[in-house]
Amino acid sequence: MNLFSKYPVFFKIMLVSVAVIVFIPRVQNRLGQARTTDENEFKNRNNRVVITSIERGGASDRAGLEVGDTILSINGSTFNGVLQADSILRAAEPGQNIDYVVTQHGRTRTAKVQVVRLSIGLPFIVQALVGLSMMVLALFVGFSRPENKHARLLAFGLAVLAPFFLLTVAPELNGRVSYSLAFGLPMVMHAMLYFPHASAALFRQRKLITYAYIGGALTVVAQAAMPLLIGDRSGSQLNQWWAASSVAYTVFITICSLLIQRKHDKDVADAQKWIGVGYGFFGTGVGLVFGLQYVLREQSLFFAALFFAVPASYLYSIIKHRAFGISRVIRRSFSYSVINSLMIAAGVFVFLNVLALAVQLDYGEPVGVRFTPVSIEFFTAKENTSVARDGERLIFLVIGAMLFMIARIIKKYLQQQLDKRFDRQGYDYKTALSELSGVLAQTLTTESLAENIATDVRKFMRLKGIAIFLRDDDDGYKQVAATGCCVTLARISSRELFNRTSELVSPLPASDVGMDAEMDKADVQFIVPMLLNLRPVGILLLGEKLSEEIYKKPDLDFIESLARQAAIAFENARLNEDARQKRQLKRELEFASQVQRELLPQQMPVVAGLDVASLYNSAGDVGGDYYDFILPPAKKIETAKNGSSETALVKKNGSGGMNASNGLDGEKELPSQVTVLVGDVSGKGISAAMYMSRVQGVIRSLTKEELISPKSLLEKTNAIVFSSGAREVYVTLICGRFDAASKTLTLARAGHLPLLWYQAAKKSLRLVRPQGMGIGLDKGERFNAAMQESLLHYGDGDIFIFLSDGVTEAMSISREEFGMARLETLVADGAMLTAKELLQKIENEIIDFVGNAEQHDDITLLVVKAEPVAVQTSVKDESLRTGAKSIPLEPTPARVKENV
Repeated sequence: MNLFSKYPVFFKIMLVSVAVIVFIPRVQNRLGQARTTDENEFKNRNNRVVITSIERGGASDRAGLEVGDTILSINGSTFNGVLQADSILRAAEPGQNIDYVVTQHGRTRTAKVQVVRLSIGLPFIVQALVGLSMMVLALFVGFSRPENKHARLLAFGLAVLAPFFLLTVAPELNGRVSYSLAFGLPMVMHAMLYFPHASAALFRQRKLITYAYIGGALTVVAQAAMPLLIGDRSGSQLNQWWAASSVAYTVFITICSLLIQRKHDKDVADAQKWIGVGYGFFGTGVGLVFGLQYVLREQSLFFAALFFAVPASYLYSIIKHRAFGISRVIRRSFSYSVINSLMIAAGVFVFLNVLALAVQLDYGEPVGVRFTPVSIEFFTAKENTSVARDGERLIFLVIGAMLFMIARIIKKYLQQQLDKRFDRQGYDYKTALSELSGVLAQTLTTESLAENIATDVRKFMRLKGIAIFLRDDDDGYKQVAATGCCVTLARISSRELFNRTSELVSPLPASDVGMDAEMDKADVQFIVPMLLNLRPVGILLLGEKLSEEIYKKPDLDFIESLARQAAIAFENARLNEDARQKRQLKRELEFASQVQRELLPQQMPVVAGLDVASLYNSAGDVGGDYYDFILPPAKKIETAKNGSSETALVKKNGSGGMNASNGLDGEKELPSQVTVLVGDVSGKGISAAMYMSRVQGVIRSLTKEELISPKSLLEKTNAIVFSSGAREVYVTLICGRFDAASKTLTLARAGHLPLLWYQAAKKSLRLVRPQGMGIGLDKGERFNAAMQESLLHYGDGDIFIFLSDGVTEAMSISREEFGMARLETLVADGAMLTAKELLQKIENEIIDFVGNAEQHDDITLLVVKAEPVAVQTSVKDESLRTGAKSIPLEPTPARVKENV
């Protein structure tokens, strides 16, 4: 971005300055030459000054001069060439008589020619109109797209080239090429390399443009140096040199132009062909005008009108092919300017004519008025002629003032209607910003807030479209609202848009950012960043105005203020949505937590010879730990009473345990077997809880019909979970099957923490850790090979602790872990307690140890204590223990304390 793009007003000032500097002096010079003209034109012929043109009815014609007369002296002064003759004429004052001594038809005579105040020939008027149209076109292009560097280049080129059209047919140029042609034409050719888009052969074409610049500079230097070399000795020789250099440069620039056209893409060549046609008409017109003037000694304004083909071809090509994105601006803005100018001109014409009509009215006897300190006196023309004349003037002033007020009212009304038709009504941005502040202050969702902002901004600024993009979580923008011509921006690359606009700190023309096809198609004019503490929250993409005017400073001030407030509003909306989502998530987590707890055992199982207690405390609303008790499947129990056979089914007692009842005499037969499982899923939260629920369902489906050994249960569970599970998640499990009748525990471990076993008879603690790997890490072969199963024989009073790592890794505020050693001490000290009392003791100790520190992992703890059994129930299915083997136990130092 350069200075002109950031501050387009500087470019506008410079462009107007160029127009004034290069155009106005040329007009003044031509008018200066015409001021003392007597409607004749001179030419050097055989070292003599000959009259080549005389206007019918002019001063020279009235003095009897004729075309072909040779001028010998002017006002008694002789001269050498046309230039000296012109300088003598310039010294004459308007109204003065000039004595021409001429040779006419072989005789010498003196003619008195009166100097007129101004004489402007129609050829000059035609040239001036063509040059003026070129200058207007240059100003229009520059003012329409001052932020586009190629539009600026074209505007400068047209402005520099415009004076050339004032000089082409003027005989006083003596064939000299104008400086405007030498510099303006290469600039225009350079700008057209990017119309309607950059040419594919841009690199080679730039070389030709460089040659055109160099050729123009050399021609100017040569023409400037020639008078110094030859002096004033031969005006004819100087004219010949100027004519030769002009022709040479014209041929050279034509060759460069043709070579550039040959290298253009087909669509570029098609877009510029009419411009070439316009220059062709111009060349034809110049040739015909000069040919008629110098060969037939006549001028034809009809052929001079061909010069208008150049500005017309530029205007047509720009409109048709949307050069630099200004086609629509030209269409509506030009229409508005033309209609407004015509309306003003018509108003002035009507006002002057009505005023003239009022002045010419016959008011009868003129009435005058005279004011004195003590009275007001009225007179008629008869009574006081001078005062009546003053009164008549006063009447004219009053009539003129009334007509002016009426004309002003009509003009204001018509201007309002015209502005409304072209969407140029004035609007109060302060009021608009105040109304939008009320919208921004409301608690709305992001989408509804964006829709309201887009709708209101488009209404207040009268835009063809607007789009709002907000920052997303993927380092990009996402469209949240779009209206009008900007609805197609949904297809734009949000990440690319973010990369190109993330560093914006103020509104910037879209062309300076680098528009892609979608932004160009949507006529995006400005990109406005929404910043919060210099952090991008989003952007506003503003389409073209309905009036097709350029964005002005009040527009940008308004939208920049709105963007700051919108950034805060969107951030508040995002925070509100986050809070709402968190509340929703919390409700969902509470429901998930409730469901998860309902899936876990609600009460401890009642098993003969075992005292069971459990603790489960998740770190969050839901957890990834799991425990379960699996009792033998329901089966028929035969009982006999009074010689009859009755059937009773083992049924759930509603608490997770199983009771057996025959339904007749109230006697109960308790199950003697139970499978205990404790597991932990890698990870936390809902995903871990869902995965663990899936594992729980698999285990329960496998044990629905019969109890199987822990090793087989884990192997089958792994096979099912691995075949359809996520590879990045795994589960650790420890599974133990108690048989109270034989006082044995069959244990298998899938990568979980070891079992802590307190042996009451020895008053010692052991860690039992059969080999195994986590479930879901291998499809089966390595898993099955690594799996071992241990068979433990226990006695009365023995205690078994199943736990997850949340117990041993519970941390205090000082980041110290609870550890296995503390747990072993607690178990040894509470050996005489019941399972529930021991569990409560361990829980209280963990709570005291952790204190106010945050729980960082789920805690699961199961205590199973062996008790004496009066009558043991036999187990018929001995095959369940087939294949189980004893493995060495890992001894730990006994920790025994006296029970109080």
